[in-house]
Amino acid sequence: MLPARDELHLWRIDAAGATPPERRERSRSACEAILTDYLDGPPLIVRNRTGRPHSEPAQAAGLAFSSSHSGARAVLAVARRAAVGVDIEVLARRRRIVSAALDPAEVDRVQGADPAQQLALFLRHWAAKEAYVKALGTGFHGIEPREVPVAIEDGRITLRRPRDRRRWSLAALDPWPGVVGAVAVSGEPLAISTFDTAP
Repeated sequence: MLPARDELHLWRIDAAGATPPERRERSRSACEAILTDYLDGPPLIVRNRTGRPHSEPAQAAGLAFSSSHSGARAVLAVARRAAVGVDIEVLARRRRIVSAALDPAEVDRVQGADPAQQLALFLRHWAAKEAYVKALGTGFHGIEPREVPVAIEDGRITLRRPRDRRRWSLAALDPWPGVVGAVAVSGEPLAISTFDTAP
């Protein structure tokens, strides 16, 4: 069933126990199978010049999608009539905060947080930035991460300076314990419905 116009489907894909190359293949295969179900046929995914996956059949059906993987976890976001980007980060995968990815206000916010929460807050900022540039369709090609400032307050994410005139809605994701993420959609916020793929 397609997502409603005011809904985003978030698919969780768990490849625990697989080797890193197997994880990537399981994620790709699961995403293609999910999109095939939505489209009643193969999504015929190709990559644009910036590496973003694109599907003519999905576009013709009015579907937008974005995927992300980190460690053994992956997600696929699917929406109708909205540009969409998603990113997740496993907390254990990063051991340090990269201040160069943040603007000065974000650095102050992360450094001012409880030390036990600093890494999670940094990764939430990163995930929000990544989700937004994925939704734009550009990735970080020609855009420095610190040029995409976000504000995170009480779990709400706000894009401080959008790069275009569209309205953008961002939401925090916590798809598994120890995994933080964000999703960005053009337009009004969408209700998020979460699904799990079969193991």
